[in-house]
Amino acid sequence: IRRAEITLEETDARSQLRGELSAFYNLTGVSDPGLADPGLRDLIDSSWEDLRRRPGNRGVRLGFSVPIWDSGVNEAEVASAEVALRRQELDGENLRRSIRRQVQAALARLEAAQRRLDVLERSMDVAGRGYAISQERFEMGEITSQTLADNRDRLVQARRSFLTALVNHRLAVADLRRQTLYDFEAQRSLVEDR
Repeated sequence: IRRAEITLEETDARSQLRGELSAFYNLTGVSDPGLADPGLRDLIDSSWEDLRRRPGNRGVRLGFSVPIWDSGVNEAEVASAEVALRRQELDGENLRRSIRRQVQAALARLEAAQRRLDVLERSMDVAGRGYAISQERFEMGEITSQTLADNRDRLVQARRSFLTALVNHRLAVADLRRQTLYDFEAQRSLVEDR
């Protein structure tokens, strides 16, 4: 968004009065071409003498740019930059809404998984007590081995359902952690502070 704002400002500035100030100073020393078989020292001395003799080349330039007529091109470019900025702002808002919805959905999945886990934990406890009672009744000869096996199967199924719900709960916690970049169990951010 900031880049689009800068582009808009630059585009709008093209239609304004601009000024430019530049300065230069140039020193040039040329060795004497008439020296016969000059050494390095002779070339340096000749260039230095020429540099001291010659006046420095210096100057200042001041220029202005005044837009007189642009046939609406700049106005169209500014309007285009404004539209691009607005699009960037809307995209950012849509992204924030999408992230918010994703986090809410992850939270809803976690809450549903927690409720299911609680229900299945109670169901597992009931099945465990029922199986214990069936064992006592079997030992007293009140029920058959088939009834005891059926109660054991119900306990095994309740435990499997509980374990499946526990896995789903852990996956929901991991999904919420991934969506929010926050570890709710450790109460810390997963993003390092910079």
